[in-house]
This record gives sequence, C-alpha cells and structure tokens, in this order.
Amino acid sequence: MANHTDADPVLSPLTQDAISLAQLVSAHGLSHPNLSALVIDNKTISYGDLIKKTRQLASVLKKNNIQRLGILASKSLEAYLGVLAAHWLGCAYVPLNPRYPLSRLKKIIESAQLDGYIVDALRKPMVENFVLTSSATPFKKITLEDIQAEDTISLAASKVEATDLAYIIFTSGSSGEPKGVPISFGNLGSFIKAVSARYPLTAKDRVSQFSTLSFDVSVFDMGLAFGAGAALYVVPDDTQMAPAKFIYENQLSVWLSVPSVINNMARLKILRPNGFPTLKYSLFTGEALTLAQAQAWAVAAPASQLENLYGPTEVTIDCLGQIYEPNENFYRDQVAIGKPFAKMIAALIDVNEKFLPPGQKGQLVIAGPQVAEGYWHDNNLSAQKFKKLTHPDWGMQGWFLTGDYCYQDSHAVFHYINRLDSQAKILGNRVELEEIEFYFRAITECNEVAACIVTVGDNPEIVVVTNFSKLDFSALVAQLAERLPKYMLPARMLYRDALIYNTNGKLDRTALAEWVKSIESSTGESAC
Repeated sequence: MANHTDADPVLSPLTQDAISLAQLVSAHGLSHPNLSALVIDNKTISYGDLIKKTRQLASVLKKNNIQRLGILASKSLEAYLGVLAAHWLGCAYVPLNPRYPLSRLKKIIESAQLDGYIVDALRKPMVENFVLTSSATPFKKITLEDIQAEDTISLAASKVEATDLAYIIFTSGSSGEPKGVPISFGNLGSFIKAVSARYPLTAKDRVSQFSTLSFDVSVFDMGLAFGAGAALYVVPDDTQMAPAKFIYENQLSVWLSVPSVINNMARLKILRPNGFPTLKYSLFTGEALTLAQAQAWAVAAPASQLENLYGPTEVTIDCLGQIYEPNENFYRDQVAIGKPFAKMIAALIDVNEKFLPPGQKGQLVIAGPQVAEGYWHDNNLSAQKFKKLTHPDWGMQGWFLTGDYCYQDSHAVFHYINRLDSQAKILGNRVELEEIEFYFRAITECNEVAACIVTVGDNPEIVVVTNFSKLDFSALVAQLAERLPKYMLPARMLYRDALIYNTNGKLDRTALAEWVKSIESSTGESAC
C-alpha cells in the first residue's frame, strides 16, 4: 500500500507515470465538486459527494487494515465506492462477480489473499448464511451502513508507485482454477493517458458503463470519464443488451460495449437510422466486430467515430484500435483490430517465436508499458506467456504472447483470424473451453469430451460433444452452474462415437465445430 498524508496537494494525474482512479476523481472533485460524476438508477452523484463517500469508506478500510479489497457488488454505489476507496489508499481491488458460483468466489478470495470485501444490499442474502473466509486473515465484511456511520475526514488520495497493484482480474483457467491477472498502477497510468489523448473528452461528456467490474473494460469507462471530469452513466442490467432507449434518453456521447449488443438490437428492430445523434465515440471490444455489425451501427450513429478495439486482460484492457471506414479493405468481413496505442508495439511470431514481416500470418505478441508482469502466483504459466524476445527493430523487449492468430497487412494494420488454443469469448468474457471440459469430466467421469464454439446467426454458443450417451443434460448443466459462470454453461450437448483429432493427435476443435454445424443443419441428428 502506498503512503499518503492529509496535507498532500492535489495531483495532476495525467502527468504521472502511475495513476489511480481515485486521483482522477480527486483532481476534478476538489476543483469542480458540483460536476456530475456517477449516474446510477437515475440518481446523480456529484464529484464532491463521491469524494466524501469514498473518503468515508477509505477510512473504514484503513481502520480495519484492509490491504486488498474484494468487491461483491455490481453496478451499485457500493461497487464504485469500493474501487475508488481502495485506490484512495493506494491498494488493489478484486472484483467478485455476484453471478459466479460461491465455490468459484471462494477460490478467487483464497488465491487473491483478500482480507475484506464490500457487499451491496442486493447481494447480502447470498452471504448471510455462508461465511466467506480468507486463508490469510479474518475476512471483514463492509456494507453501506458501515460507510454512512463513518465521520467525514480529509484523507487525501494516496500517491501510488508504478509497481503497486491497482487490481487483479480473475479469468477462466484451463486447469479449473481461476487465473489471476494483476495490473499495476503503472500499467493503468499508461493506459489512461493513451485513451485520454485518443478520445479527448470534456466535463460535458456522458460515458456509458456497460461492463461489470469483473470485466476489465469497466476500468476503461471509469478511466475515460473520471479522467475528463465527465459523467459515468451506469447501464442497468435489464437494458444492457437492448440499450437504445438508454443511450437516446441520457444523450450519451461515448458508448463502449461488446459487439453482440448490435446483433441483439438489430434483432429487436430498435437500431434505427440516426437513433443515437449525440454519440461522439462508439467503441466496441471483447469480440470480433463484423462488417455487418459496423454498417448497422454506423447508420444508427452517423455522427460518431466508430472504432474496433482489441486487448487481452494481460495488456491492460485494450491496446490496439481501428477506426471503421466504409471503404476500407476488410479481411474476412471483419473490421481490423488496427494499430497499437501510444507507447505500445505489436508484432507477429511464428511457431519458433521468430518475428515475421508484414504480409504474414502468425501469433500476435505485444510489448510496452501496459503489459503486466505475469500471472498471479503462477510462475509456470507466466514463463509460457510473458517472454523476453529480441525484435530486429526494437531490440530486447518483454512480450506477451496473446495466443491470437493474426494477419498484418502491407500498411502494418493487424487483422484477427482466430485463437491458437482453446480459449474463446462469449459476450466479451474470456472462456477457456478446457475449463468447461475439466468440470464436465469431474462430474460425469467421462474422459471423451470436447467443448467448442459454434456461431448461431451472429451469436457464439458453447456446444459440448461427448461419446457418453446416457447423460441428463439438464442435470449436468445444473451441476456445472455450481462451478462455472452462466456465460460458460453449454447451450447444447451432442453425442459422437469418437472425437476428431488431427495428425498430431491433438483435438481438432475447428473440425469438431464444423461437424456440429453440419449435423445441426440436417434432420438425422439432434442436440440435447
């Protein structure tokens, strides 16, 4: 945890190497306390009030010696206060997605070595009869009542060091254990400075908050809005996938979400020409953005700059981007993932980890100040994915190997093709197909099982293929739901005498997905 004093002056966050979200809020709140900072359920919280409540929670955390805070809340005031109070003290927060099964939450809590968590009113029932414990220390629960009872103090936002942890995001892991990605304030600072310059906003702007805290894109929204003194508009869960009315009525100027939202709105016939006249920036990330999706959104928001963004969690949210132009050269009918952000570099390597020139296809690797140091308490996986490689132009760099197979055209623009491993994305959430298989085998004791992604219309779905026919799919999904988030549950299950393997003896997921498509288009086979 960073040190601070009550007498510390207000920092100029965007000139710092390391930046916390609390510093951004503090800078604007102390100079313009009446500006709108956060809008949740039609209730507006000013920067001044947000600072007051954040200080109250920070005082509670300090009194309880909480060094790493879990946030068992989503899109509520408690959730955002948890993020800001942790950063106010210069310590890290860890999102605990309330939709995750309790068994998964326990694993995250123990792995992250949390010593406290904040819970909102909606999530209180899920912990009343279940004692969440940490392997390190007693696990302190904090509620809004604890915050309200705290006296207002003049505790200043902490200075943070580049190596201090800002947050840890836990993603799907192939071993059945959630995989932690620790992001430092130095990583975060580089990202916030890059996007603040890339998308210059003012205090009059209104930025969407589509993502939950467990999806690191939520930090993008907060950093962009708070960095400019703009207002963050939290999208309610019940309108998340059909937000046309929300965008229009709140006169949003920035929209950031996964592209799947476009498909859903088009299907519901609520994506109308010039339906979003106030949008200045329309940003999509987390999944491939198709040409059809981009065209449909461009008609709805003709005055907006439409951009496709790319970035693994390990590289601090997003690190490449491409502005959509109707006359550009689309590769495989997808908008390119573009070129790197400021101070970031990207390249392709072959199977021998040798760098490839433009015009080639290979694994995308990324270097620069946004790249994390490695995985949380997993040296073996870190050694596989974070490597020192010597580039002919940039010399020795620390590179993150994304596992994404890409193409770089003659203009140095990168285009996404597919994954090299079994990882996929559903609604922007990272999914390790091997993790689904791990729990499937654990429940059924059936070893011949494979999960694959099949696109239905424009929407990806998980289909499990197994050679064991005597399974109750509904019961199996119910058991998987105790171990996996909802977005990782299979939509269907198919029976096959034997799975498909390539000449190297490895499971051929591409061929298996094609087989699923072929039999589902016929009348001879059926899915459970």
